[in-house]
Amino acid sequence: MDSGLPVADAPVPVAALWRHIRICEIVAYCERPPGLDAGWSLAGRVRGALGRAFGEVPPVRRRPWPLPGAFELLFGEAVAMPEVRGDLFANPTRPYLLFVREREGGFEVVVRLFGWSACWEREVAVALERGLAGGISVAAGARARARLRPVMAPRCEVPVPPPAESGTVAQLSFLSPVAFEREGALAADREMLLGSLLSRIAGVTAWHGIVVEADWAELARVEAGIEFDTGGLRPVAFERVSARQARRIPMHGFLGSCTLSGYLGPWLPLLHLAPLLHLGSHTAFGMGRCTVAVSEGV
Repeated sequence: MDSGLPVADAPVPVAALWRHIRICEIVAYCERPPGLDAGWSLAGRVRGALGRAFGEVPPVRRRPWPLPGAFELLFGEAVAMPEVRGDLFANPTRPYLLFVREREGGFEVVVRLFGWSACWEREVAVALERGLAGGISVAAGARARARLRPVMAPRCEVPVPPPAESGTVAQLSFLSPVAFEREGALAADREMLLGSLLSRIAGVTAWHGIVVEADWAELARVEAGIEFDTGGLRPVAFERVSARQARRIPMHGFLGSCTLSGYLGPWLPLLHLAPLLHLGSHTAFGMGRCTVAVSEGV
């Protein structure tokens, strides 16, 4: 079935991806009211309020393509994706992420729209402001809502700096739980992390009309020689409540840091994108936020 979205067929080499990634960021600052649970479920509760508020935002038609509406794009049960014509498999990927970051006296809600999805920036910003003002659940599953007074920052484009040209150590620090799964179970190993990174990049770049070009054999050869230390990771668990499914959903992930060491070469420009795109599953629920620090080994 035709999604109405432009085809992703423009080849871009791995080393040049940073030049082509476009990110529109919408930020709302909120003071924290008394009694609000600020745990890991907060981003999901904000997402729920955003989804409810979309019902009050009139859809906008856009040409020349019969593009789907913002709600369908961001919250539809089936993920609408551009047709991808590259070698790298792209999982169905929504073209945005949402997370919450602490600020003095409160917190910021951040929504990042990737590539073409910036077309829906106005609708998303209006829905986010209305959703926060209409109230978010004070805790996962709570009926009581806290009505917030969001201060909306001007829409901005996130600059993407160039990646490190060299480095033999890359430390990834996860600021929110990251979920890497193999056959339904949590897993944290080199193959899972780097495979998740490739999948995430392929999915997001499709929303730019891009297919990733690389020497896949060389990437695989280099990956096999990278040492992976997971000693700084710890498992965490929490839960969210789905209003649509009317049930509590267990959420699992890892927090802390892990280290890749050895010759990283062609992986450096890919690792560079992880903090911008986030990693693992449920990035629309605040998960997978990370930093990457590259250095030369001793």
